[in-house]
Amino acid sequence: MTLTRARSSLRALCRHANCASIVTILILAATSSAPASRFSGRPLECPALADLGIRQDPVDIARDSLAVVAPAARGPGVSSGSLSVPHANSERTPPFETGRKMLPHLRKSRLKNSAISARPAIRIDQVALGESHVRELAATLGLTQGQIEGWPTRNHRGVDSWTWARYRETSDAPWRWLNLSRPAISGSALDTSVDERAPFLPRLRDVAGNSTDYDEVFRDFLDFRFLTMKPVFGDIIWTDASHRVVSSWLSPDLRPVYEQCAPENARSLGVELPQPARFNDVPVTFVATFNHDGITWSPDLEITPGIPSAIDPQPADVQVRDWLPNFDEIYREMVGIISGASIAKFPVSGTEMRFTRKNNAQIDHHLEYLNDYLQEYYKELGIETRRLPFEWRRMTHSNLVAVIPGEMQGRDPNPVIMMDHIDTAFARDVFHSTGVRVSVPGADDNATAVGALVLAAEQLRGRKFRHDIWLVHVTGEEFPADDLGARHFIQTLDMNRVEPGAIVLLDMIGYSKTSVTEFQVNPGDSRDSLALAQLAMGAAADVAPDLRALYRPYGTPESYLYNTDGIVFADYGLPVILLNEVVNRTNYHLRDGDYHQMSDNMDNVDFTYAGKIARIAIETVARAAATSSLPCL
Repeated sequence: MTLTRARSSLRALCRHANCASIVTILILAATSSAPASRFSGRPLECPALADLGIRQDPVDIARDSLAVVAPAARGPGVSSGSLSVPHANSERTPPFETGRKMLPHLRKSRLKNSAISARPAIRIDQVALGESHVRELAATLGLTQGQIEGWPTRNHRGVDSWTWARYRETSDAPWRWLNLSRPAISGSALDTSVDERAPFLPRLRDVAGNSTDYDEVFRDFLDFRFLTMKPVFGDIIWTDASHRVVSSWLSPDLRPVYEQCAPENARSLGVELPQPARFNDVPVTFVATFNHDGITWSPDLEITPGIPSAIDPQPADVQVRDWLPNFDEIYREMVGIISGASIAKFPVSGTEMRFTRKNNAQIDHHLEYLNDYLQEYYKELGIETRRLPFEWRRMTHSNLVAVIPGEMQGRDPNPVIMMDHIDTAFARDVFHSTGVRVSVPGADDNATAVGALVLAAEQLRGRKFRHDIWLVHVTGEEFPADDLGARHFIQTLDMNRVEPGAIVLLDMIGYSKTSVTEFQVNPGDSRDSLALAQLAMGAAADVAPDLRALYRPYGTPESYLYNTDGIVFADYGLPVILLNEVVNRTNYHLRDGDYHQMSDNMDNVDFTYAGKIARIAIETVARAAATSSLPCL
């Protein structure tokens, strides 16, 4: 997930104003970035305090739930009936939905008169984890009875855990922050260095008196000495000297103007904490009451089954029986072009260039030119495309969608999506040695996936499946853009009332030094995601029987979904799987010399291995598009 300094938006994405119209219900979803003086060169104009989220009368929450000061909707919220672009997980920890996870337009249409969950639902394994945290906290506090306020949260390692905020000894006592010192929790299950399921606990931020706190709350990520660090402004509850809440969990977009314009009493003391969970989009916290008899919860929970530890492949009719005779040749050539190893020769305009700068943060990045090239390539294949531009940090970026029409001729509300990301990470090795941000070639991460989408177009064009197939090239997956294109694409889906029938995501499919006989199938946590994973495992058995599909359950250390665009779609309940090489939190050390480094080049791609996963993905997409029962496979 990547970024550098702003590049001029004068390089018009719409130098293609005559882009071919596409027979699809997609429309432009453009969103402007927040004002930031470091990019505009102009001083910020201070808005009214209310527009900064500052309360004229601070809220005394000593006896109230923290839910009363939480943002009213998921992400930045729902505006004019449609979803605003969700913030990056690295900018503000997203709320955990304990009700029905779905896009806002689907919630309105499906749950208007029924089916809204009656009680917050939490998986049995997560409830058990929460109760173990409560017992550990009680012992640390030296209490045999009392109450602790908290809520479920997904942590930064992609594991479902908890946030624990406050405690009290009796139900009529005022709440007190769980301000536990580091030595008090060291070595326990509350210590993140010991247990990856350890909870979030409050961290008090003396922004006025501590320069480190100030910097970590307000500084721009380009000013940090660490490559993957971002300010924590979006996770701050601001309090006055009396511990009343002045503002809380503000949009990260407000950071620069809040720093300049908020009065001293509104930006001096803060508590860093992920925002409360949601129950059908309404903020909610939970109170765990503990005593010698055990632990009870308020409000009552609906305890749901855990994620299955194993699933079986789903047999289906083979859809692609005759693979292109030059499949492997085209694939290797495309990966070379996308990674910058070879010069791209544009098939329509005749332009020639090498794509070597592919980070959304780079002021002179080549990503828009890369989209130009892909559009021309698809045009030569007779496939229509649509550019979906948006702005970020005063720069224009865009997702690209190519559509293979099905029986609904491009108007399918349940298309099957095959997705990659076209950007590359900043090189860790270069940054650590020089402090300079340079984008990696990205042959494996993620030119191997881009090549697979292009081969899907070559292989499937002209076929008429029941469902439309969308080949979606998203931008800005890498830090610090951090799922930028996927987050904008979610808004596009909601605005256009589209519910994908299946999303097959590819991210890193060609590195074989960890395994040449296996690959990973990483589904989201929905029933449809599991069904899609079964379909992919069935496709693997037919297309590449010598390659074993490893099912990676959602939320486990072996699942890699959390570190990709896939988590964005899973958070809204959409059917999504990630297909990738055998890489996850348990084996990063086996590829430490190549991951997000300049050595991510053609020399370190196993094209035989990558080609097999590409074929499996294409067959999976074809099988999903051929079924009549989407989104429930």
